[in-house]
Amino acid sequence: MAEGFDAVRAALQDAYQLLSYRAWTVEEMRGRLKKKGHQAVLTTVIDRLKELGLLDDEAFAQTYLEYAQQSKPMGPKRLQYELERRGIERSFAKHAIARVITPEIERRLAERAAREKMRKSVISSADLNDAKVQRRLFSFLARRGFSYPIVRDLVVDLRAHGDQPTNAP
Repeated sequence: MAEGFDAVRAALQDAYQLLSYRAWTVEEMRGRLKKKGHQAVLTTVIDRLKELGLLDDEAFAQTYLEYAQQSKPMGPKRLQYELERRGIERSFAKHAIARVITPEIERRLAERAAREKMRKSVISSADLNDAKVQRRLFSFLARRGFSYPIVRDLVVDLRAHGDQPTNAP
């Protein structure tokens, strides 16, 4: 019995150490604890961390979506990919994204990403008359997970309005 208790305590200690750096999904924590050799007590430790509120996929998704909006603008498709990659269930990821990312917010995020890209690549609105530059910006925004209609309308607006922020939804 003491061996089981010691194994749980050691696994919890490793989990606390990981949690001191950042939040983790249940699946990420499961994988890390497996790597550290805590296979035998995995279920017990995961359940205990959930009980303590230290592992909460819902809270993780919410925090991740807020962080992503502030740091690196991404569209719904890319956000869903990132959440699923971290072990968040597909249906839950879609629901969480739909609550946070409205079409208006997606448009603002796409515009911010496009303007950052244009600034870093020294692209002016006049350069957007070049089909090759348009394709590159379009592809960049698509890789960031923004929807086709948003990207299409944004590239047209950026070409027309240049450096002025667009007032489209």
